[in-house]
Amino acid sequence: PMFRVPLRIGLIGLVLSAAALAGPDVPDRHIEEALVAAGGNRAELERVLEHFRSGGDGEKLLAARFLIAHMPGHGYVRTVLRDKQGRVIRYDPLAYPDFKAALGALDALEKEHGELEFGRDDVVYDVETLKADFLIGHVDRAFEAWRGAPTRWRVGFEAFLEYVLPHRGSQEPVEDWITPLRARFGDLWSEHSEPAQVAAAVRKQIQNQVRFNERYYLHPTDQGFSEMLKSGQGRCEDLTNLDTFAMRSVAIAVAADYTPYWGHRDNNHAWTVML
Repeated sequence: PMFRVPLRIGLIGLVLSAAALAGPDVPDRHIEEALVAAGGNRAELERVLEHFRSGGDGEKLLAARFLIAHMPGHGYVRTVLRDKQGRVIRYDPLAYPDFKAALGALDALEKEHGELEFGRDDVVYDVETLKADFLIGHVDRAFEAWRGAPTRWRVGFEAFLEYVLPHRGSQEPVEDWITPLRARFGDLWSEHSEPAQVAAAVRKQIQNQVRFNERYYLHPTDQGFSEMLKSGQGRCEDLTNLDTFAMRSVAIAVAADYTPYWGHRDNNHAWTVML
């Protein structure tokens, strides 16, 4: 079934190649490119930069510059099912009781319309839509998590930028997940002495909130944080994002890894790795 779903490249989200930027700061030209790409949203991003510039916290200003420089090209991708002529075919796998029924319905549609394929419908780009208040709040909460971690186990600043700071995990709708997760898990460092213990405590609490459901193989649009909590189910990319959000809320540095195909079956997989 996974042959029907286009592969997503770069699950880590906002991380570029280490060679793309020199050191934790970014050249002004990268900032300007992002501001130009923002179009009518430029003033919101400029307000973020001015807020941290006037605030006197050099690390937060660098973090804001890092986020904004890496934003172009990233966003919420919505997918649809199309035939070979590009026409949209209405199909909702979640309307069926199980994967077998959902797949049977898809097969019936292919008999009627010919070969079908999931593909990109549109993209809600971060650089064009994210508001200053959201970005400022996210940066502040990320630093609260990072600076609140024990010095002995706190990752370095560059690792923080790449593996703790990012506001998205993949191509899901952007929303404030860090505030509720900080409220839920923020005290765990006072109860445990090592990162692995904190990570295990987080996973113990979230592992049953969102469970794997095969129907989401046929739902390639990534779920947002609140959507996952409401549905209580998803595919491995969704579960990976939830784990990523929860770990970042306590400054555990994580990234998403994946395999496009297993050697023995027509399936793929995604999971988190801890630095």
